[in-house]
Amino acid sequence: MDRRRFTLMLPAMAFGGLAAGCATIHPEVRQLGEIGNDGVMLVGRIELLPTLRPEEQDLKMSSFGDWDPLGGKKLIQNRAILYLADRPDAPQAPTRSVTNPPLEQLFFMRIPKRDRFLAHAMVFLTHRVRVTGPKTADVDTTELWLPLRLEFDIRPGDRALYVGTWRARRDEFNEVSSVQVLDQYPAAVAEMRKRFGSDAALRKALPTWRDTRTKPS
Repeated sequence: MDRRRFTLMLPAMAFGGLAAGCATIHPEVRQLGEIGNDGVMLVGRIELLPTLRPEEQDLKMSSFGDWDPLGGKKLIQNRAILYLADRPDAPQAPTRSVTNPPLEQLFFMRIPKRDRFLAHAMVFLTHRVRVTGPKTADVDTTELWLPLRLEFDIRPGDRALYVGTWRARRDEFNEVSSVQVLDQYPAAVAEMRKRFGSDAALRKALPTWRDTRTKPS
């Protein structure tokens, strides 16, 4: 269990344990124009085996039951939290650059081109915010760690990259025992063009794993 105390600002109530409320969460792309010149859209999928059940996540965003005034719960419910970095030697820890793709479905997430390294990844299993004073709160969390330290092959002219399906198998101790990367590019291209138009381009660029201890099969 991870217990954190932080100064309570508006983002902190919404983001809770995401880098102690100071993270920038890069959004899901709705229109290609949202990508911008300094960004790139990642297209892929993250699967857990077995699939995460609703009762496995206990997410409380305030001290008042299910009250969630800023909608923070939807940012972490049934989603992976991917912490990005702009350097290969970034520690395996939360950063201030975050994307939160949904689990078990094709995602279309914008990230800054400079943040080409995935430093840390997890799924919140428990996230409880408890207000302790007018400007402070405690956040208790437990996480399912995803061994996904990798580098995205981002090139200057890229707009959209297909990064594959990452299938993480959980063992009886609820730890990830292996990761498999699947190439489902044709299906991803078809879905992308259905969403964004028939001329939408998607370059296949399966990521490079940087930690041989967690290299996928």
